[in-house]
Amino acid sequence: METINKLSFPDSIKLINEAVKKEKAIDELVLNNVCEEREAAVRAVNKLLFDIAEKQNVSLYTLCFNTIPNYKREWNMDKNTIEWTITIDPIPFDFEHDGGYWKNMYYELKNKIQEIINKPNT
Repeated sequence: METINKLSFPDSIKLINEAVKKEKAIDELVLNNVCEEREAAVRAVNKLLFDIAEKQNVSLYTLCFNTIPNYKREWNMDKNTIEWTITIDPIPFDFEHDGGYWKNMYYELKNKIQEIINKPNT
């Protein structure tokens, strides 16, 4: 029997938003002249991800899920040039707190503030 994996709607939205952030990060590599074209940026990020996954003996999927491509620029004093380096940076996820958690926190804080406002001055 085939297993179908499903995500909740909020988790699906979170994953889609993370995918969009990663696409924007790759586009930024091109916009900031780190790579000449988008395909070159994708190839560079893919190669870096694969190399890191192999060195650290982790799943490529896990690595992609938990990181985002980024770039760093450094001024090379000897060559008098700016050197670009593509990096893979970790990204924090908060899948334990959904919208209801933050909504409850908001109302709890609101009630505390209302109590302070309603408290008579003595």
